[in-house]
Amino acid sequence: MRNLSILKMNFLVILQEEIANLELVEDGTFFGKVHIHSTFRIRELKDHFLDESSSSRTFRAGQVLKAVVIGLGQAEAVLEECSIDTTNQCNSPEFLRITISGSIQKNEDLQGRFVVGLTRPLALKRIIHAAATWGTSDLRLYVGELSPKSYSQSKVLEQIETIQRKALAQCGRTYVGTVNLYSSLASATSDIDSLLVYDTHKNNPKISDTHKINLDLVDHNNENQSASAPAVYHLLGGARGFSALERDMYKKKQVDIITLGAHVYRTEDMFVALASKFVV
Repeated sequence: MRNLSILKMNFLVILQEEIANLELVEDGTFFGKVHIHSTFRIRELKDHFLDESSSSRTFRAGQVLKAVVIGLGQAEAVLEECSIDTTNQCNSPEFLRITISGSIQKNEDLQGRFVVGLTRPLALKRIIHAAATWGTSDLRLYVGELSPKSYSQSKVLEQIETIQRKALAQCGRTYVGTVNLYSSLASATSDIDSLLVYDTHKNNPKISDTHKINLDLVDHNNENQSASAPAVYHLLGGARGFSALERDMYKKKQVDIITLGAHVYRTEDMFVALASKFVV
């Protein structure tokens, strides 16, 4: 058995349920002991941190790592003891025992609400990862009428929390928004009154300065919206875009249709471009 090599990611992601004897102190700090031993979590951490190309540094007892405790805050993690097999040839149990201490972080002000049609699995993975990275508060994925039905059976949909944790390991956020799958655009938007729709249909007008201004008003933390105003969601079509029925449906709501002229963009590229505006 050999030691785990240099970390690829910036933060060790820890779940609150992995902390034994968690203590929250009045001065806003916390500390506790962490014992990670589940096969799934060990495999996940290897995927996050194992880098075969660099063997000069290792995961070792006494090592101090930056960590993120989801829903609590960033922390300092001291590795007390470990047994990690990187050869996949050892049958002994694998585990990490860690002492953590950090400062409680108030709930991050997650921003950005999106309704996005399913697209190919690799692109969908990128969208979920970007949502966690940029602090999207609500991501609603839906099965579009024109989307291949196999997309709704993608294994990526079973890996949402794992993808989110990998994003947190990179960026260091301590809170993640919700990600849910809906069977149709109608069900995904049933409780939404206001939509910004990005649709390149030929009958829609090209993007105008007015639309750009409206987008800016929504972007900067919704600070220009009154408390009674409905939450605005950004709607992006998935693979093959919107069907005629879906267009008729969303036009019945309070919508602002934004098109990008003759240009055609991938769903994941549009999502990243829009989601990133909320942290500027």
